[in-house]
Amino acid sequence: MALNVSLDPQPFERINVCGYRDLRVTRLADHGIDAGLETVAQGLTPHLLRHLGYQPNAAAPNAVVRGYSAINTDLQAVNSR
Repeated sequence: MALNVSLDPQPFERINVCGYRDLRVTRLADHGIDAGLETVAQGLTPHLLRHLGYQPNAAAPNAVVRGYSAINTDLQAVNSR
């Protein structure tokens, strides 16, 4: 899964994104969501874990979810050559 928060989508116009010809790429910023990468990751993590069936420890459910890093927020360079 890839979620574009604010990265310029223009370089993706030169490739077949996910193998689909003419698939358009957008970003949250284009939809009026003004949030940074870390904020988006923190908000998305509990929902993603729930939908994936992750069950936190019943004795400390909030501590486990808060300490669990399911989302890689590393920036990846796009080669536009």
